[in-house]
Amino acid sequence: MKILLIGRLVISTKLILVLKKTGLNFTTISTETEPISKKIVSNPIFETSNYLGRFYAFLSIPFAKYTRFLFSIPFLTNLLPKSFLEKLTSLFSTEKPDVIIGNWGVGILPEINLLKSLFKLRETPVILNMETFPTGWDSKVREYLELVFLRLSLKNIEGLIIPTNEMYELLLSKGISLDKKIIYKRPFYFPMSYFERSAPEDQQAKYDLIFLGKPDLFRSLNTVQDQLIEIANSGVSIGCSELFQVNHENIHTFKPFNIYDSDFDFLSLSKLYKAALITFNIDNKKPQPPRFETSLPHRFLLPLALKLPVVIPKKGFNGMGKIIEEYKIGFRYDSVQKLKKYLYSIQVEESKSNIYKNKKYLDFNIDSFKEYLEKF
Repeated sequence: MKILLIGRLVISTKLILVLKKTGLNFTTISTETEPISKKIVSNPIFETSNYLGRFYAFLSIPFAKYTRFLFSIPFLTNLLPKSFLEKLTSLFSTEKPDVIIGNWGVGILPEINLLKSLFKLRETPVILNMETFPTGWDSKVREYLELVFLRLSLKNIEGLIIPTNEMYELLLSKGISLDKKIIYKRPFYFPMSYFERSAPEDQQAKYDLIFLGKPDLFRSLNTVQDQLIEIANSGVSIGCSELFQVNHENIHTFKPFNIYDSDFDFLSLSKLYKAALITFNIDNKKPQPPRFETSLPHRFLLPLALKLPVVIPKKGFNGMGKIIEEYKIGFRYDSVQKLKKYLYSIQVEESKSNIYKNKKYLDFNIDSFKEYLEKF
């Protein structure tokens, strides 16, 4: 089977790792609208993924960062002249993929629709990796538009990867017809084996919590300094990226890293901590945005791959919360005092032990994914 993976290169690391584990033949086209740095492209993870280049180097659209969203409406792709698509078509002049995987969510719909407009790929099945739905968190208008674009594009999608039952039920409740689609409905975990390194087995945790997110320059969603400081004020020690620029006796920082940094020893870092904190900067006085009820973000999945217990606020986050409660691998806290009590109790060690005990359920299942792909 020949697979074409399309999506932003820097957020497709998990799928690339999984596809490598399957042993299947796959190529990658990135959908970044601007040139990617040579340092990223030359990373061993991407170098060995048969990277073909950027989608928008083959399809030159003015102001692609913005105008690409027009093609979330499928019929607009038919208005493009064939000469405009010639370079993109030439990619598949000798052979075409057996299946296309789009990563992720509604953000990849423009490229899916454009590929399906090519004569050579019209009959090629497409799998949409939902990962997060809806992707918006602070705009009802954006949520509405995402639903409209998804409904319009469903004809170009034969299968979906839906990580949680909460997301599946939300899609159904919004009138998204899934009965004729081939669904892979289970958490899309990282393969744990990728992160296994030679960290000493008897290494003791030096700090209480690690926060693996990074702050945003233009969005407030990941700017959680106030939460980190509130927890640190209780006496809990926390590690976070130095990009947060916080100064507190109980907060220490480390140099930022990326999941695709193949030479980074994630396991040695994780063994310095008792647990990982998963949180976002959202207003707890308002209803929880659907995105956080349905999705399993990387900052939740990465700690599990590193066999770290996870702690999250008790309000909302039900997709993550159900996994935590089912396997007893962390704690949902409704006060900093209760969080501290958990971190300084035997419970945190029991949570870590439960990750090991339930590894087969919390690791990516390569066999089941290969069986799913064979349905196409």
